[in-house]
Amino acid sequence: MGKRSREEEHDDEDKEQHHSHADTSPTRCPFCSTVIYGYNGFQNHFLTFHEYQCLTCDKVFPSRHILDLHIDEYHNPFLKLQLERGEAKSSLRCFSETCNAKFDSSQARIVHLIDHHHYPKTYPFSITSQGISQTLEL
Repeated sequence: MGKRSREEEHDDEDKEQHHSHADTSPTRCPFCSTVIYGYNGFQNHFLTFHEYQCLTCDKVFPSRHILDLHIDEYHNPFLKLQLERGEAKSSLRCFSETCNAKFDSSQARIVHLIDHHHYPKTYPFSITSQGISQTLEL
């Protein structure tokens, strides 16, 4: 390695101090106004509470697939119209992305999830309507 002047070393220290200071300064989330500290804090907050957020009702979901199920089940006017006309038999899809099963009732889906995918009986099966709780705020 080449030699470095004291001035270059001092500049590097200033950059590190400035970066670490900026990385811990408080800011408000533009989506929910929660106070967040630093870039890493914002990234963690966003990924936890806004990455899979329904734009219609602002609920947050643990994955893209569960968000898609929520939108179909609660905000899809075309699917509701198909069900009313009898053009669609079942509107509830399995929580597993690799499973193509569809169900006529929430209870039938729950039985399927427990029996075929080994979900625990204590799983929050209402996740498609409730989303995840924001009480886990960072």
